[in-house]
Amino acid sequence: MFLSFVYQSLSSIAGLLSLVTLSNLVLINSAAAFSVNFGSGVTNANFDNSIISNDSIGWETIGDVTTTSSFNGISPTTPSSHLILTNAYGSVVDDVDNSGNPLTFNQSGTDPVNADTSTSPDLQPFLGLSTNALSIDRNPVEAGNPRTSKEGSGIYQDIVIEITSDDVTNGTNGFEISFNWAYLTNDGTSVFGGNQDFAFLALYDVNNDPLNSRTIEVLADSSGMITAPTASNNFVTTETTFYDANNLAVRTVTGLSQGQYTYRVGFGVIDVDGPDRSSALLLDNFNVRAVPFKFSPGFSLILTTGFFGILYLVKSDAAKT
Repeated sequence: MFLSFVYQSLSSIAGLLSLVTLSNLVLINSAAAFSVNFGSGVTNANFDNSIISNDSIGWETIGDVTTTSSFNGISPTTPSSHLILTNAYGSVVDDVDNSGNPLTFNQSGTDPVNADTSTSPDLQPFLGLSTNALSIDRNPVEAGNPRTSKEGSGIYQDIVIEITSDDVTNGTNGFEISFNWAYLTNDGTSVFGGNQDFAFLALYDVNNDPLNSRTIEVLADSSGMITAPTASNNFVTTETTFYDANNLAVRTVTGLSQGQYTYRVGFGVIDVDGPDRSSALLLDNFNVRAVPFKFSPGFSLILTTGFFGILYLVKSDAAKT
């Protein structure tokens, strides 16, 4: 009688645990579980409002930055427009076809800005980075000989993140950004310098990260054979892995305690070694959300399996009696 009661009780517990496990497996990536109060929010997250260099909505810009509709065969992932940054000059010739005819890849009419570490660069301080932050390793690596950033364009937006005591109690300890990006280039791998131009992300705490700790993350760089473009605004190579509304790049910041933080999210595209052969970065569908508490599916399944194992043993003993 007692074992029968235990069996019925464990059956109820196991059934409930199964439902909890399944619900957590379904909701594991749900950002709706908890929320972070975003003090300043994100302005013009989808770049649907026009952005003109030095006169933007929501984003601070420098160099050749603007919005566009479909470009180089790539359509926006959100309704009307996406952002494009290039390292292409409008005032001088960067690119030529196989016959030496000049081609144009500048989009806004504003030239990119100086990013050369041997002079007084404009791009690095604009993004809040150290002068050497863009001197990344060559690929393949050459000891003591990093890539030499020459010129580029960039954008950033400062986002205020406020984490409350309730957020911490509920398990929220950070946030994540997501965005679509595509890299377009006429450059490639140089015989003497390896991979050349690159596009990057910078993400750091404005008030707490020292200048020299504000590093960048390379999204993509120019590799492969260098081939001359055939027409203006028709880049030779495109990298579109993350240019799909359902396939966003995600970067996460965790380990934050209760309090208010200001994070800078910056993007840029850099010309390496020389001003020829242009490259560009397309951006769209930018989003910021809280990091949800993630219930471990592995632990849930182990726990459920264990309960059903105990249930089986109790049922067997009950049947013997």
